Amino acid sequence: MKNGLCARCVETLRQCEQRERAAQIQQDRQAAVILAQQIEQYRYAALAIRCLGFGVRAGLCQIVVVDHDGIVIWQSYLRPLHDVASPSQRKYSIAQAQFTRAPLFVEVAQDLFEALEGHSILVDGDRFVSGVLKRACDDAGWNGLPGSSWFCMRDLYARFVGEWSPRAKKYRAQPLPERRLGAVVEATAILNRQRMICGLPPLPVPPLLSFSSRGWCVSDERPDEADAL
Repeated sequence: MKNGLCARCVETLRQCEQRERAAQIQQDRQAAVILAQQIEQYRYAALAIRCLGFGVRAGLCQIVVVDHDGIVIWQSYLRPLHDVASPSQRKYSIAQAQFTRAPLFVEVAQDLFEALEGHSILVDGDRFVSGVLKRACDDAGWNGLPGSSWFCMRDLYARFVGEWSPRAKKYRAQPLPERRLGAVVEATAILNRQRMICGLPPLPVPPLLSFSSRGWCVSDERPDEADAL
Protein backbone atom coordinates (compact mmCIF):
# COMPACT_ATOMS: atom_id res chain seq x y z
CA MET A 1 0.00 0.00 0.00
CA LYS A 2 1.20 3.51 -0.81
CA ASN A 3 -0.73 6.55 0.37
CA GLY A 4 -3.66 4.26 0.99
CA LEU A 5 -3.59 2.91 -2.59
CA CYS A 6 -2.95 -0.63 -3.70
CA ALA A 7 -0.10 -1.46 -6.08
CA ARG A 8 -2.46 -1.70 -9.06
CA CYS A 9 -3.94 1.73 -8.33
CA VAL A 10 -0.48 3.24 -7.94
CA GLU A 11 0.58 1.82 -11.31
CA THR A 12 -2.62 3.05 -12.96
CA LEU A 13 -2.04 6.52 -11.52
CA ARG A 14 1.56 6.50 -12.75
CA GLN A 15 0.47 5.56 -16.26
CA CYS A 16 -2.13 8.33 -16.27
CA GLU A 17 0.50 10.86 -15.22
CA GLN A 18 2.82 9.65 -17.98
CA ARG A 19 0.09 10.03 -20.60
CA GLU A 20 -0.74 13.52 -19.34
CA ARG A 21 2.94 14.49 -19.40
CA ALA A 22 3.37 13.10 -22.93
CA ALA A 23 0.34 15.08 -24.09
CA GLN A 24 1.70 18.24 -22.45
CA ILE A 25 5.12 17.74 -24.05
CA GLN A 26 3.50 17.38 -27.46
CA GLN A 27 1.40 20.48 -26.87
CA ASP A 28 4.44 22.50 -25.78
CA ARG A 29 6.39 21.27 -28.80
CA GLN A 30 3.64 22.41 -31.13
CA ALA A 31 3.54 25.78 -29.38
CA ALA A 32 7.32 26.11 -29.84
CA VAL A 33 6.96 25.40 -33.57
CA ILE A 34 4.19 27.99 -33.89
CA LEU A 35 6.28 30.64 -32.12
CA ALA A 36 9.34 29.84 -34.26
CA GLN A 37 7.22 30.13 -37.40
CA GLN A 38 6.01 33.52 -36.19
CA ILE A 39 9.60 34.61 -35.53
CA GLU A 40 10.48 33.51 -39.06
CA GLN A 41 8.13 36.20 -40.35
CA TYR A 42 10.07 38.89 -38.48
CA ARG A 43 13.28 40.66 -39.34
CA TYR A 44 15.51 38.93 -36.83
CA ALA A 45 19.16 38.40 -35.95
CA ALA A 46 21.12 36.28 -33.49
CA LEU A 47 23.36 37.98 -30.94
CA ALA A 48 26.24 36.40 -29.04
CA ILE A 49 28.56 38.01 -26.51
CA ARG A 50 31.77 37.19 -24.71
CA CYS A 51 32.65 38.37 -21.21
CA LEU A 52 35.83 38.14 -19.18
CA GLY A 53 35.88 38.19 -15.42
CA PHE A 54 33.19 37.21 -12.98
CA GLY A 55 30.25 38.81 -11.20
CA VAL A 56 30.12 42.59 -11.05
CA ARG A 57 33.63 42.81 -12.47
CA ALA A 58 32.80 40.82 -15.61
CA GLY A 59 33.88 42.78 -18.66
CA LEU A 60 31.97 42.74 -21.95
CA CYS A 61 34.70 42.08 -24.51
CA GLN A 62 32.92 41.03 -27.73
CA ILE A 63 29.55 41.34 -29.45
CA VAL A 64 28.62 39.52 -32.66
CA VAL A 65 25.35 39.87 -34.58
CA VAL A 66 24.40 37.51 -37.42
CA ASP A 67 21.21 38.23 -39.37
CA HIS A 68 18.59 35.71 -40.47
CA ASP A 69 20.43 35.14 -43.76
CA GLY A 70 23.59 34.10 -41.92
CA ILE A 71 25.51 37.32 -42.57
CA VAL A 72 27.54 39.05 -39.86
CA ILE A 73 25.99 42.52 -39.77
CA TRP A 74 27.88 43.78 -36.72
CA GLN A 75 30.81 42.65 -34.62
CA SER A 76 33.38 44.26 -32.43
CA TYR A 77 35.87 43.35 -29.76
CA LEU A 78 35.50 45.67 -26.78
CA ARG A 79 37.81 46.99 -24.11
CA PRO A 80 36.34 46.00 -20.73
CA LEU A 81 35.81 48.78 -18.22
CA HIS A 82 37.48 46.67 -15.52
CA ASP A 83 40.71 44.74 -15.49
CA VAL A 84 40.21 41.20 -16.75
CA ALA A 85 40.44 38.64 -13.97
CA SER A 86 43.36 36.27 -14.44
CA PRO A 87 41.21 33.09 -14.16
CA SER A 88 39.21 34.26 -17.18
CA GLN A 89 42.38 35.00 -19.11
CA ARG A 90 43.58 31.47 -18.52
CA LYS A 91 40.19 30.00 -19.39
CA TYR A 92 39.95 31.80 -22.72
CA SER A 93 43.69 32.05 -23.47
CA ILE A 94 43.44 35.81 -23.88
CA ALA A 95 46.03 38.41 -23.00
CA GLN A 96 45.00 41.81 -21.66
CA ALA A 97 47.05 43.44 -24.43
CA GLN A 98 44.64 42.08 -27.06
CA PHE A 99 42.02 44.62 -25.95
CA THR A 100 44.17 47.70 -25.46
CA ARG A 101 43.22 49.06 -28.90
CA ALA A 102 39.61 47.84 -28.89
CA PRO A 103 36.89 50.49 -28.43
CA LEU A 104 34.83 50.94 -25.29
CA PHE A 105 31.17 49.97 -25.53
CA VAL A 106 30.12 53.60 -25.25
CA GLU A 107 32.11 54.35 -28.41
CA VAL A 108 30.24 51.79 -30.52
CA ALA A 109 26.85 51.67 -28.78
CA GLN A 110 25.12 53.97 -31.26
CA ASP A 111 26.40 51.95 -34.20
CA LEU A 112 25.14 48.75 -32.54
CA PHE A 113 21.71 50.24 -31.84
CA GLU A 114 21.41 51.41 -35.44
CA ALA A 115 22.43 47.99 -36.80
CA LEU A 116 19.79 46.26 -34.67
CA GLU A 117 17.00 48.77 -35.22
CA GLY A 118 13.83 46.95 -36.22
CA HIS A 119 15.31 43.50 -35.55
CA SER A 120 13.99 40.88 -33.19
CA ILE A 121 16.95 39.50 -31.24
CA LEU A 122 17.58 35.78 -30.71
CA VAL A 123 19.94 34.86 -27.88
CA ASP A 124 20.91 31.63 -26.14
CA GLY A 125 20.15 32.88 -22.62
CA ASP A 126 18.13 36.07 -22.52
CA ARG A 127 18.53 36.82 -18.80
CA PHE A 128 22.32 36.68 -18.85
CA VAL A 129 22.84 38.37 -22.23
CA SER A 130 20.26 41.09 -21.66
CA GLY A 131 21.61 41.64 -18.14
CA VAL A 132 25.17 42.14 -19.37
CA LEU A 133 24.07 44.45 -22.19
CA LYS A 134 21.70 46.36 -19.92
CA ARG A 135 24.57 47.06 -17.53
CA ALA A 136 26.78 48.14 -20.42
CA CYS A 137 24.03 50.39 -21.79
CA ASP A 138 23.48 51.93 -18.36
CA ASP A 139 27.21 52.61 -18.01
CA ALA A 140 27.19 54.20 -21.48
CA GLY A 141 24.16 56.35 -20.69
CA TRP A 142 21.81 54.53 -23.09
CA ASN A 143 18.25 53.71 -22.09
CA GLY A 144 16.88 50.26 -22.83
CA LEU A 145 18.25 47.52 -25.04
CA PRO A 146 18.77 47.38 -28.81
CA GLY A 147 16.28 45.56 -31.00
CA SER A 148 12.49 45.53 -31.09
CA SER A 149 11.99 42.31 -29.09
CA TRP A 150 14.06 39.52 -27.56
CA PHE A 151 13.56 35.75 -27.75
CA CYS A 152 15.39 33.12 -25.72
CA MET A 153 16.24 30.27 -28.08
CA ARG A 154 17.48 28.15 -25.18
CA ASP A 155 13.97 27.96 -23.72
CA LEU A 156 12.27 27.64 -27.10
CA TYR A 157 14.57 24.84 -28.24
CA ALA A 158 14.20 23.04 -24.90
CA ARG A 159 10.43 22.98 -25.38
CA PHE A 160 10.90 21.76 -28.94
CA VAL A 161 13.17 18.89 -27.84
CA GLY A 162 10.84 18.08 -24.95
CA GLU A 163 13.29 16.45 -22.54
CA TRP A 164 11.43 16.81 -19.24
CA SER A 165 13.26 16.93 -15.91
CA PRO A 166 11.03 15.56 -13.12
CA ARG A 167 13.34 16.93 -10.44
CA ALA A 168 13.54 20.47 -11.83
CA LYS A 169 9.97 20.28 -13.14
CA LYS A 170 10.92 21.93 -16.41
CA TYR A 171 12.44 21.10 -19.77
CA ARG A 172 16.16 20.45 -19.76
CA ALA A 173 18.19 23.11 -21.53
CA GLN A 174 20.17 21.83 -24.51
CA PRO A 175 23.63 23.46 -24.33
CA LEU A 176 25.16 24.79 -27.51
CA PRO A 177 28.08 22.49 -28.36
CA GLU A 178 29.52 25.28 -30.53
CA ARG A 179 29.84 27.78 -27.66
CA ARG A 180 33.56 27.15 -27.18
CA LEU A 181 34.27 27.71 -30.89
CA GLY A 182 33.58 31.42 -30.76
CA ALA A 183 30.85 34.04 -30.82
CA VAL A 184 30.32 33.95 -34.60
CA VAL A 185 29.86 30.18 -34.51
CA GLU A 186 27.56 30.47 -31.49
CA ALA A 187 25.37 33.12 -33.13
CA THR A 188 25.06 30.94 -36.24
CA ALA A 189 24.13 27.96 -34.06
CA ILE A 190 21.36 30.04 -32.46
CA LEU A 191 20.02 30.85 -35.92
CA ASN A 192 20.19 27.20 -36.91
CA ARG A 193 18.15 26.15 -33.88
CA GLN A 194 15.45 28.56 -34.99
CA ARG A 195 15.66 27.14 -38.50
CA MET A 196 15.62 23.54 -37.24
CA ILE A 197 12.38 24.13 -35.35
CA CYS A 198 10.88 25.52 -38.57
CA GLY A 199 12.17 22.59 -40.63
CA LEU A 200 14.64 24.74 -42.59
CA PRO A 201 18.18 23.71 -43.62
CA PRO A 202 21.09 24.99 -41.50
CA LEU A 203 23.20 27.97 -42.47
CA PRO A 204 26.99 27.79 -42.83
CA VAL A 205 29.22 29.75 -40.48
CA PRO A 206 29.88 33.15 -42.10
CA PRO A 207 33.34 34.72 -42.39
CA LEU A 208 34.34 37.05 -39.59
CA LEU A 209 34.12 40.76 -40.33
CA SER A 210 36.66 43.31 -39.24
CA PHE A 211 36.23 47.06 -39.04
CA SER A 212 38.48 49.48 -40.86
CA SER A 213 38.36 53.21 -41.54
CA ARG A 214 36.68 52.38 -44.85
CA GLY A 215 33.91 50.37 -43.22
CA TRP A 216 33.21 46.68 -42.86
CA CYS A 217 35.46 44.27 -44.70
CA VAL A 218 35.74 40.50 -44.81
CA SER A 219 38.60 39.11 -42.77
CA ASP A 220 40.92 36.45 -44.16
CA GLU A 221 40.90 34.70 -40.80
CA ARG A 222 38.74 31.64 -40.19
CA PRO A 223 35.97 32.31 -37.64
CA ASP A 224 37.11 29.53 -35.33
CA GLU A 225 40.65 30.92 -35.32
CA ALA A 226 40.05 34.64 -35.28
CA ASP A 227 37.12 34.35 -32.90
CA ALA A 228 38.80 32.16 -30.32
CA LEU A 229 36.93 33.48 -27.28
